[in-house]
Amino acid sequence: MRSFIAIFLALFAGPVFSHQLEYMRFLLRPMRGPAPSSNSIGDIVLDPVTGTLWVSTAANGVSRSTSRGEWWDDFLGGYGSSALTAWNGTVIMAVAYDTIIGGESYPVGGGFFITRDNGLSWQRYKPENASKIGRLAYDVAIVPEDAETTIWAAAFYGGLLKSNDWMTTWQNVFVDSTDSSLDFQNLSHRFFSFALDSTTNPKTLYSGSASGIHISTDGGRRWKTFRYNPQDTGSCGITGNWVIAIGVQYLGSGNIVWASTRKALGQREYDGVSYLLPGDSVFHHIKDTIIVWNFAFAGGTAIFATTSGLYCTDDTGKTLKRAEIIDYTTGIRITTTEVVSALWDGSRLWAGTSEGLAYSYELCGENWRIIGTFRKAENNDTYAAPSPFSPIERGTIIVVRANALKEEIAHIYDYSMNLVKTIPLHHKENDTYIGQWEGKNEDGKLVANGIYFYRIRAQNKDIWGKIVVIK
Repeated sequence: MRSFIAIFLALFAGPVFSHQLEYMRFLLRPMRGPAPSSNSIGDIVLDPVTGTLWVSTAANGVSRSTSRGEWWDDFLGGYGSSALTAWNGTVIMAVAYDTIIGGESYPVGGGFFITRDNGLSWQRYKPENASKIGRLAYDVAIVPEDAETTIWAAAFYGGLLKSNDWMTTWQNVFVDSTDSSLDFQNLSHRFFSFALDSTTNPKTLYSGSASGIHISTDGGRRWKTFRYNPQDTGSCGITGNWVIAIGVQYLGSGNIVWASTRKALGQREYDGVSYLLPGDSVFHHIKDTIIVWNFAFAGGTAIFATTSGLYCTDDTGKTLKRAEIIDYTTGIRITTTEVVSALWDGSRLWAGTSEGLAYSYELCGENWRIIGTFRKAENNDTYAAPSPFSPIERGTIIVVRANALKEEIAHIYDYSMNLVKTIPLHHKENDTYIGQWEGKNEDGKLVANGIYFYRIRAQNKDIWGKIVVIK
């Protein structure tokens, strides 16, 4: 969801809601591997009924693990995702991609893929309000009820959508009872997030738009709205009306509702985290100004996947602990500061980034394992990925395959062959070694833009590679 939300609040003129349906059914042979289909992870979800773990990727479909993350099956390769949900073998992925118009990049919705047999077969639906420029679903949810199962989708420029027949038909749901048709100029018609509280009867629904947080206790017929109020002082009220994420923290004493509340159009709004305590009638906010893409919860601990890292709190944000994601077996670290998704599966904390998937048995602990997808290097072959790379944003991984090394290190040189940095290599399977360079010299300073070479000494010869640095 993160890569497509980081866009615009500009206005887009287009036709109002009309129903368009594309039906397609096919079988896929899943590709199995030790990591998801891409290192660029989107959402992480756990099917609460089957226990299956699913992750979406920015441009290569979804991956499924029924072995607690040891092996992964890949589906829908080549499709980007902006939202993912799973329940009782049913999985829904919202399709999204970018297009270039006049030199500018715009997000485009591609409808939904759905499987009701845990990935064996998939159907694609393309409702108009989730299938055009700007009309993409940033969140999707399955709400099981005794009488019927409802699917909800929060679509930018498409409104809040609801389907009672497994996405065959859709209807717009308006949080303002005076509305009867979709209006792109109305911020209350631009939706980004959706969540539910399954402990109430009927289930309490939470939706986030560019005009605040909306709550319904009667299945979506009536809504109560919380908006930014400049008169609120102290910790009361939400920080901004652009609500990009909502999560419900289930507690024995009552549930806490968390929301990522960003600045919309109000001059005094700002990015932050707002929360509603059990039995309270007003949202509060934490003091730290952070941007949260996704929430996760482990009992009394709330976990924030943010633009500046992964944070945990067990006192409603009064104190925040930041996790450093470093693989304890190799020393490889996630160098990007941004964590886009998080999940607690009952025993492990999962984190999704643009550099791979990671998990830890400790809440915000230091003992992480990073799961990544790397092209296998051939015998006496090496490569660095990504290259070019910007050391301001991330590091690069050096991969080499050799029967044996004289020393498990890589020497990095500048274009004049001056030694810049020596980095350790870690032995993996199949005579493969990997190392990580964060674009710094021996003094810990960022290197200049340019071409750099690295040398690895194998038993039979020296192996050379090239890295391009562009800040």
